Formats: sequence, structure tokens, C-alpha cells
Amino acid sequence: MTKKRYYWLDILKIVACYLIVVNHTGGYIVEFMGKDSLGANLFFSIQFVICKIGVPIFIMTTGYLLLTKNYNFKDVLKKIYRISVPLILFSIFIYWSWYGIGFNRIDKFIITFIKEPLIIPYWYLYMLIGLYLVTPFVQKMIKNFKMNDFRNFIIICVLIPATLPIFSLYFNFSFNEYFVAAIFPIYIGYYVAGIYLSKLELTKKNRNIALILFTVSLVLFFLSMFVPYMINNKLDLRLDSCAFITTALPALSFFYLIRYYFENRKFKAKTAKILTELSLVSFGIYLIHMFINKRLYYMTFIQNIFEFNSYIGIVTIQLLTFVIAGLFIYILRKIPIIKKFL
Repeated sequence: MTKKRYYWLDILKIVACYLIVVNHTGGYIVEFMGKDSLGANLFFSIQFVICKIGVPIFIMTTGYLLLTKNYNFKDVLKKIYRISVPLILFSIFIYWSWYGIGFNRIDKFIITFIKEPLIIPYWYLYMLIGLYLVTPFVQKMIKNFKMNDFRNFIIICVLIPATLPIFSLYFNFSFNEYFVAAIFPIYIGYYVAGIYLSKLELTKKNRNIALILFTVSLVLFFLSMFVPYMINNKLDLRLDSCAFITTALPALSFFYLIRYYFENRKFKAKTAKILTELSLVSFGIYLIHMFINKRLYYMTFIQNIFEFNSYIGIVTIQLLTFVIAGLFIYILRKIPIIKKFL
């Protein structure tokens, strides 16, 4: 039997991947136009608040794909192996080429690799390994969950921990750290949320609620960031995390909205194939996009586009990074042994 493919999940993975590319390239417009440019900061801020939902969407889609299956520790170790190999290899490459440090200090590399990712985006892979390890336990825990259980779990593990830090940041009022320490990490909350949102009834009422939450939370996020710029000429980046409510609500809402509009939609064969292929290369794009966008920005033809129009320039970098990385990974996946890890 042919396995059914859920194209709405493919769309979510593609959008999440592109938003992550945007997140790691948006700053170029401020770099080019200057930190005092109103237009550059406005454009950067709009992209910034939207692209933060990328990582939570990735976690929720992974949660849906993994938690609906029965995984034992042997299966988990296989999945950890498949992402650890490219993580280690790319980290070695970064350590050698970006920092100019030879392999005569391999001990220093090992210490650095264990302590922190070689580049910021790879933090997600460390976290993903942790999610894989707890997957068999989470599966058993949610096996008999009813919809109310899922809903309460998300409130306790996502919405509450994502809201409490706001009081500390803006109102100088902190909750006891031991209260939050006893709650499941927010990433496990996102992990389980993928199951809940895939089961939630598709109704116009739920769609309207999702649209309102998505819009209002992003607007508040934008205002928290941009209003300080209008006052003291400095963007407020304190909510730069997927662990805040200003990212959690739009991410949860967006997941549901994509499912609402695309779960029952019939795609033409060509469109379905494109969605499938883009979805399959999304992990590889995540791995290599930082190598590509840094080189693109300093190329003469990109600088010429920026000179002509900075907004067209930044969008060009983002699109080219996504396309070039996608094509490169698509070609690499033609090699069986490499396909296993990408």
C-alpha cells in the first residue's frame, strides 16, 4: 500500500525552513542601510517577528510525525545517529574553516562541541537529540490523552512558561524559579502540541480564533520591539526567543491555520511532487543555509542589487539562499549513503 502523504505538513516544514533562512539573513538590510535607517529597521522588525515561529513549527511537525508512531530506544538511537553525523561533520568543517583552528587541537574542538554549537542555528539539533531521547516516554504518556488533557498540557507546558518571563522583563516581577523548574520544558509542550492541533476540529470558529491570536500576538510582538526604536532609536530584542508567548501563540495558530486550509485540499501531481521534494530537503537547507547566505551577501551582484534597492536585495538573498541550498541538498540526496543523513 502507498503511504498517505500529508501535504499540509510538507507546507509547514517548507514555510518553517524558509522563515529560519529569513531569520538569519534579515539583519543584512540594517547592516547595509545603517542602524539609524527607519525603513531598514521597520522592514527588519516585520520580518523578525514573523520568522520566529519557524522553530516551534518544526518541533510541532516533528512531534506529529514521531509521536504518532511506536518508537523504542533502538529506533530512537537510529534517529539520533542520523542527525548526529551531519552535526559533527559540519561542526568540524566550521571549526576548521571559519575559525582557522587546525586539528592538532581536536581536544579543544570536542570541548567546544559539547559545550555549545559551533554556530547558533545548530542549537536546534542539540535540542532535537534530547526530544528524540524522551520520545518513547512521551508516547506512553499521551497514549490515553483526551482532547482536554492535550489542551491542559499545552496550557501548562507552553502558554504559562511562555507568559511568566514577560512579567520579569517588563514589570520587574519574577515568579519563583522552582515553580517553572517542575514543569515540562516548553519544547516538549510544542512537541505534544503537534498532536493536539492535528486532532482539533476544523471549524470556522476555531479558524477565526487562530486568526485573531496570530494577528494580535504578532502585532504586540512588533510593538514591543519597534516602539522603543521610535523613542530612543534602539530596537528592543528582549523577546527574541521561541519560548515567549509572542512567538508561541502565532506558531500554534499558524500550525492550525495551514492544516485548516490545506489538509483536505487536492493537489495536482506536479505540485504534490514539488511540495514533497522541498519538504525532504528542508533539514539539509537548515544545515547549510548559513554557509550560503554569508557568501551571497558579499558578492558583487548582490551588492549591486542592494545599491539599486535594499529591500529587493534582502529578499533576493533570502530566496537565493533557500533555492541554492535546496538544489545542493537535492543533488546530494541522489547519493544513497548521503541521503540517509539528509
